[in-house]
Amino acid sequence: MINDVYIQENLKYKIFGFLINLFLIFGLLCIPESDMIPKMPGWYDQLDLYLTIVLSIPLIWQTYMLFKKTGLKLNSQGIEENMSQMNVQRFSWNEIVSVKFMKILFLKYILIYITDPASYLKKQKFYRRIPMLSNYKKLGTPIKIPIHAIDKTPQEIANIITEFTNSMMTQQNQEKT
Repeated sequence: MINDVYIQENLKYKIFGFLINLFLIFGLLCIPESDMIPKMPGWYDQLDLYLTIVLSIPLIWQTYMLFKKTGLKLNSQGIEENMSQMNVQRFSWNEIVSVKFMKILFLKYILIYITDPASYLKKQKFYRRIPMLSNYKKLGTPIKIPIHAIDKTPQEIANIITEFTNSMMTQQNQEKT
């Protein structure tokens, strides 16, 4: 039995985003009223309060996500990623053709090449299909997973994936004999 391997997202990126949002919310509440500025309409006087309420909604989500374990998971079924925080993507080893790493601008990504990208795109919701279609045209695969927030370097991740797949293949060969 092969143990699952979990490559966790770096917590400092989550905390940094959380603190920026917290700073914006409490900073907007602390804006002093100025006597030098002429009186504005009523809605404008309350603008900082409205912005605080609007920015509090993502803060609730960020608080939940701060304690949720996110990253890449390798198991006997395949690769599972929940870096996007909105939905979990699973790719079985049967679907995966190859895994490559690419740096686009200053961000690092894992590109997962699959056997039938067209049918994979058809299964996706419309709002997810548009960027995936763009990735497919530019990169040759619809699946691009950001790894710049993961604790490990791309080389370490590649070594982990290679080591995991090799141990899995060894175990499958032992089971056959």
